[in-house]
Amino acid sequence: DPAPPPPPARELVGMALSERADIVAYRLGITRAKADVKLAHANRYSDVYLLYQPYTFQNNAPFDAKSAHSWALGVTVPLPLYNRNQGNIQRARINVVQSQNELAAVERQAVAEVERSERDYAVSRNSVSRIERSLIPDATQVRDNAFRRYRSGEVDVIAYLNAQRDLNEVIRQYRDTLVRHRRAMLRLNTVVGQRILP
Repeated sequence: DPAPPPPPARELVGMALSERADIVAYRLGITRAKADVKLAHANRYSDVYLLYQPYTFQNNAPFDAKSAHSWALGVTVPLPLYNRNQGNIQRARINVVQSQNELAAVERQAVAEVERSERDYAVSRNSVSRIERSLIPDATQVRDNAFRRYRSGEVDVIAYLNAQRDLNEVIRQYRDTLVRHRRAMLRLNTVVGQRILP
């Protein structure tokens, strides 16, 4: 892992709360829910209509009367005796509160995920470093000593093969730890919502 360590957990949490797509989507959902409240308030009253007829001709010739020319101006204002939109307004308000609660829950979950992933990354990085520094060199030295003693005839081939098997086991453990470390790096990138580790 040649990359420098990630920023402290507090900075990672800040990045996650501002960059993660699910949190941004919940924030947009709250904005939409507030817009729905405004729309429900705007729809409380029916629309007012203005009617204007600039020229009207009424043909009264079939009735042997004088034909009339006129114009008309009118306003239509429905008066709500019972406002049926109150339920929509209340539902829109409840949706805002519900969206805010869901956002708070997702933010808490994101904080927990970032902290857990940061700890997993640190633990796996320390494990890889410990194996590289001490376990592999020690196991290699034991194997080399066993081989030298086998060549000189001090021990039989079984002792050398046991030392080789122990080295192979350490190498397998190292490989598994590297895989776990790489997964921890990927998980940390995922929970933060951006690439901070290669």
